[in-house]
Amino acid sequence: MTTRDTAAPPEVGSLPLVPRNPLPLWRLVQLVRRLDTGQEVIRDAGGPITRIQLGPKTLMPPIVAVMSPAGMRDVLGRNDASSDRCIIHEQVQEMAGDSLWVLPNEQWR
Repeated sequence: MTTRDTAAPPEVGSLPLVPRNPLPLWRLVQLVRRLDTGQEVIRDAGGPITRIQLGPKTLMPPIVAVMSPAGMRDVLGRNDASSDRCIIHEQVQEMAGDSLWVLPNEQWR
């Protein structure tokens, strides 16, 4: 066992914020709608982990986009307390079935 395995995870509120994507709002909205190439442009501008704010925080919470295989494994490989599943995930699961996006972490490991 390493120190990383035995150390208690830090409180989420004590962690630094993910850097905000530098693209202007109008460009982010365009790119989010482009499922084929939009993600690449967002990643190139903001890096493999970037924060996207599409409106006021009271109306639209920030989105943290993780766009690297190692980063996705790190996010999805943690326990359920580190990622939220909401009603949207439940609705997608009902319509499309099980996938990494909708299953709680324990079920897909």
